[in-house]
Parts: sequence; C-alpha cells; structure tokens
Amino acid sequence: MKKRAKFKLDQNLLKQILIKHKPKFRLNKIAKGGKQLLCFSLEILKFILATQAAMIMPGSNSLYKMERNRDDFLDEIAKWRLRRSLKNLHQQGYIKNSNKNFKLTRKGYDQALFLLIHNLYVPIPKKWDGKWRIVIFDLPTKFSGDRNFLRRRLAGIGFIQIQKSVWGFPFPCEKEINFLIDLTDVKPFVYFLTAKIKNDKELIKYFKKIYPLQFRKK
Repeated sequence: MKKRAKFKLDQNLLKQILIKHKPKFRLNKIAKGGKQLLCFSLEILKFILATQAAMIMPGSNSLYKMERNRDDFLDEIAKWRLRRSLKNLHQQGYIKNSNKNFKLTRKGYDQALFLLIHNLYVPIPKKWDGKWRIVIFDLPTKFSGDRNFLRRRLAGIGFIQIQKSVWGFPFPCEKEINFLIDLTDVKPFVYFLTAKIKNDKELIKYFKKIYPLQFRKK
C-alpha cells in the first residue's frame, strides 16, 4: 500500500509559502466545481490574492490579480456564497459557523489545500526557449509518501521521467515546483535545474506531439 504525504501546515506557514513562490492555480476545471472550492477555501484564496499570485477564475480565461481585481473577486465570492447553499459543506465538517461567518475547519483546510495542490497552473509560453527544467530527487525510505506525492504532481504538471528519480519538462515552472517542495519535508533531497541537454531529440519528439506550436521551427 502506497504511503501518502501528510501535510502539517498551519495557515500562517502556507501563507509564507504562497508569498515566497506566488504559484498560479487553475480553478475553472475542478471536478467538484470551482464554485464549491471557492466557498470552502475562502481563507486560502485570500492568501493567494494577498500574495498577488494569479489564478484562472471559473467561467473565465483571464488571470485575476490582486491589484486590479481583488474587490471584484471577493464580491463574486460573496455572491456565490449567497446563491449556493453551504449546508452540505457544514454537515460534512468542512466549515463551521461562527457569529454568522463561515470559517474553515481543519478538515476543510486540508481539503482546500488538496484541491489547490492538484490544480497548479503552469503557463505555457508561445515558444520553447531550448532549455529543460529538471527535477532530481533520491529520498530516504522514510519519505516514501513524499516521493509518491512528488511523482504524481510532476506527472500532473506534465513532466516525464528521464531516468530513475530524474524528471524533465520544457517550460518555466520553478515557482510551482518549489511550492510543492516546500509543502514537504524533503527539500534537502530535491534539486531543480534549468539547463540545456545534449542528445535531447527523444525528449523534443515527445513534447512536440503535445506542444506542436511551441516546438515549431521558424
């Protein structure tokens, strides 16, 4: 049975990590519904806005940032909270009602963090810059849960395994990867590199099928 990574982050530590890396999140393609996520992860989303980290809103293709859209964004959340019943979330233990204000429980916080982690968004540039983003890790056995977590999330972003514990991706994603690493206790064992690779024809061939425009020659 595979071990899962366990995150013991309080909200202050999560806030520090968000401020440090400013990752982006895609919230418009969440299986459980972007509006539901916005309802019970309101406090985390405020952290994201406060760090000026960008996100893709449900029903929109544009990136919202704090400077111009904070008030509009929070107004939309308020409207969704009014339109959508929070009764189920309360019954499931995701939120609690305190003085007519809904707050995240620990269960709700963990679920919100889980959904945010699984919806990291890596912007794809119009053209590949010829460099590879390489993640290398060799974790002790006691970190098997974190190893499985990193493998799944790297694959979710689009990385492919080049060699054992060596993963590659063609586009800038340092802040998203460092965000994931900082959620775990394995930072001393993980390395992120940006470099050119000789004999990368097979890698180019693989990613060209996925991103034909980015690998198109002039």
